[in-house]
Amino acid sequence: TWSLMPQNIEIGGRNYARELGGDNYNINRVFPTDRQYTTVVTVDGKLWLKQSGYSIFRIAAIQIEPNTTYTWSFNIYKTGSEQQITVYQWDGGAYGHKNYIVGNLPVRIKHTFTSRSNSAQEILHLRDLGTSDEWYFSDFKLEKGDKATDWTPAPEDVQEQIDEAKQEAEEAKQEAQNAMSTADGKNTVFRQENTPPTTNRKVGDLWFKTDEGNKMFVWTGEWTETKLDYQALSVGKLSAISADLGN
Repeated sequence: TWSLMPQNIEIGGRNYARELGGDNYNINRVFPTDRQYTTVVTVDGKLWLKQSGYSIFRIAAIQIEPNTTYTWSFNIYKTGSEQQITVYQWDGGAYGHKNYIVGNLPVRIKHTFTSRSNSAQEILHLRDLGTSDEWYFSDFKLEKGDKATDWTPAPEDVQEQIDEAKQEAEEAKQEAQNAMSTADGKNTVFRQENTPPTTNRKVGDLWFKTDEGNKMFVWTGEWTETKLDYQALSVGKLSAISADLGN
């Protein structure tokens, strides 16, 4: 952060509003009473929170510091005619009331307030929405200072996505290792004229020497000629082979 003098207001950029923007929306970040009226929808390829049938929209409580300047910013539009709404804060009581005009085209509201001396949490309120229209909200950002910066996810959300990606990579790695272990548990059967390679062999690997009537060799640390003895085999199934059974 850097200090804006002489007002001594810090301009941060860190988003304190989690899971309320980009491609990450969690209904549980909406105030509990309002969740039943709110859904996540896609409009022209972008995710929005949509609310209808209720005259107020609130964000669930976010911890803040007392006597500190913060700025909310978010996108909003509605169906129906243009309308004035009131945006304000709540922490045991209402404060910071300001009015904004909202219409059919998305606008980004930038709402600055200073927390009170006893403030410990912030519950954003949008009032006077009415119940007949549909309201759309996206990309909420709560940051310190009196300037709104471009939306960015909360650091916790970024870390959460990194952790999820790591977990998925680890699971994929484990699946690959399991598949390799399964494959490693099977013996290899060679049907060829030349001696197979001696590297990466397993005891019980078979070689049928095709230029000598499919003479059979088993790997015992070296290629050892053998008669067809079921105890010498470590394969699941043999088919379409011939062998000299001797006597």
